[in-house]
Amino acid sequence: KAVQDWNNTGVQSILPTWRWWIENRGDLAVAVNWDDAYMLGSSYKITGTLSAGDHLMRLYKTMIPVTGGGTLRVVYKANGGSIEPVVATQSSVTEGQGTLSNPVVATKNGWTVADYDLSSLNGETIYMIALNLKAGAVVSGYEALLGQIALYPASYSPEAVTVDNLKVTNSLGMTEGNIRVTWDYTYNNDFEHFDVYMTDSEGTKLVGQTRGEGFYIPEVKKSGNETS
Repeated sequence: KAVQDWNNTGVQSILPTWRWWIENRGDLAVAVNWDDAYMLGSSYKITGTLSAGDHLMRLYKTMIPVTGGGTLRVVYKANGGSIEPVVATQSSVTEGQGTLSNPVVATKNGWTVADYDLSSLNGETIYMIALNLKAGAVVSGYEALLGQIALYPASYSPEAVTVDNLKVTNSLGMTEGNIRVTWDYTYNNDFEHFDVYMTDSEGTKLVGQTRGEGFYIPEVKKSGNETS
């Protein structure tokens, strides 16, 4: 998660179309969670009592053609039940729905990363993306975090941008200070944003994201005998 007291709305992701439409909702509540995030920023936190059965949570109204396959990625944490992606291939919020299955699952920093192959939908158009919060029995004190939903085309391999003239435009004091970094880059159609990392005596960490040609890192403290 981010620990700075500000955020960059220029890299805000696309917000869900429906906030929040959950079938068989009961007392389930959804809120923005600033305490845990998959890639900085925030996540969505779902809490309450998850009753037995299906709870379809519609998120995005879309019109995305599937050609040559692709991948739907769902990144989440949950203390019970299961989370299954549901897509609709008809322009309706109730018809043409199907549940994706057999994901390739990995874990990253405590998050479940589930990748679903879309090749079975070749030639179709995805009109809705939803999640089914599913439980075989009641889950009291249910808590789930939604960190990311992403669609990737088949054989996704974005072209790297070229970065030049990377500069730190100020200096740290004896023990701490702020850092301003600037650079130039050549834009291409695959560019989305930069991840900015900082390496110190404790290792390398992600400190922010930007779509621009500069980044400000506040309150950097030197550790031990670091000289820069």
